[in-house]
Amino acid sequence: MSPKIRFTDLLKFSKPKTMPYGVSGRFYVSVMTGRAQLPAPQEWVNPKGTEGCVAGFVVPLSGETDKSRLTRPMERGAYALASPDQKTVLKVLVLSKEEAGFHPESCVATSCMGDDLIQRIRSTWMLVQFTYQSFAPEVLPAVEFLHQAADRLAVLTDGAIADPMSRRYVHPGQFAPASIETMVPIGRRDVGEGVNVFTMGLQKFDLPEVELTVDPPQADLAEWFLGGVIEGILKGQPLELGQFMGNPKKPLQITAGGLDRGFWEGTPAFELIPPPGQTVSEAVQSFHDLHHVR
Repeated sequence: MSPKIRFTDLLKFSKPKTMPYGVSGRFYVSVMTGRAQLPAPQEWVNPKGTEGCVAGFVVPLSGETDKSRLTRPMERGAYALASPDQKTVLKVLVLSKEEAGFHPESCVATSCMGDDLIQRIRSTWMLVQFTYQSFAPEVLPAVEFLHQAADRLAVLTDGAIADPMSRRYVHPGQFAPASIETMVPIGRRDVGEGVNVFTMGLQKFDLPEVELTVDPPQADLAEWFLGGVIEGILKGQPLELGQFMGNPKKPLQITAGGLDRGFWEGTPAFELIPPPGQTVSEAVQSFHDLHHVR
């Protein structure tokens, strides 16, 4: 099923002047480079974003002021990367895979991925880790900037991208341009006779993840519904325990989730549950039917 009308087309969100969330201090992304020699900073980032580069500023944090450093391949060490308005600043740390304690086989053994991505991870030479030093108050532009920078570097190094808080590895070219779907993907897993549908990445913003469990025929519909919930959250409408949503006649209530500790590993989560005598599948279907989505 592929509804033509998006969940958020049915809701009217007004963007607040300041977001009621920020970027988590635990949020990081790593590029696993497929080449021993890295590109020069000026091949990766320049102030105007010309020739395929990311628009921004990059400087080594070694204290070296020689501008020729920007024309030489990047080396082991730290760099500062700033957005054009300098509201977002990233620390970029370049390490050998040995120094980082990176073991490719442990990555490919625990994730479902295609052969090309597996080969890229096994061919890793260097790890380049991105963390936030500061971020734009609008928040989402700061994450978009990170996505652009990581994706461009992965393209230049025949590498791959690790996005741990979203539980995934990504091909270059698939991480940017950033979107709500790439910032917070949606996952599925079979649980008993149902399908658990869940967010993967709201913790990047220090927000609880969200899950709901439906009958298999409603899995696509649940993913559509949850995608709308994510968009509402990131547009400035965080969820609260006890809150109701959906069709008022068959609502879903926000409760404490993450009860499968083996899966969530202590990550805070909300779960959407129905009133007594109803099911999540019925609630999601009724919201869909209420607005005549086809």
